[in-house]
Amino acid sequence: MEIKNILIEKIKTYSKNAKKHPDKQIKQVANSIKRFGFVQPIVVDKNNEVIIGHCRLESAKILGLKECPVVMLENLTDQEVKALRLADNKLNESPWDLDLAIEELKTIDIDLVDLTGFDKDLIIEPDNKD
Repeated sequence: MEIKNILIEKIKTYSKNAKKHPDKQIKQVANSIKRFGFVQPIVVDKNNEVIIGHCRLESAKILGLKECPVVMLENLTDQEVKALRLADNKLNESPWDLDLAIEELKTIDIDLVDLTGFDKDLIIEPDNKD
């Protein structure tokens, strides 16, 4: 698998993307990219159309990035591309062990908690809330 940087203007969004990305999520992902870097490339097909990573692409745009890392999958059929697009989003859905997540949140700095997407209220004691 080869990861290469390409100009964002050359990447096309898929007009029938079924996964919704609210503005809040896009901003959270943008904050994550800003803090940690672009740690997950966007996956595109042979026409530079997004298969995986619509939210990352929108986040990169609001950050004003000129290029971003991509993996190009040129050998998939159109049906395989559609199936992968749906599978990537659907198969990532799973419940959280909230007790373990809260335990982890309590071990990191509060400014990093903001980057996780979890609500700070999960870790702030009731009498310490502002």
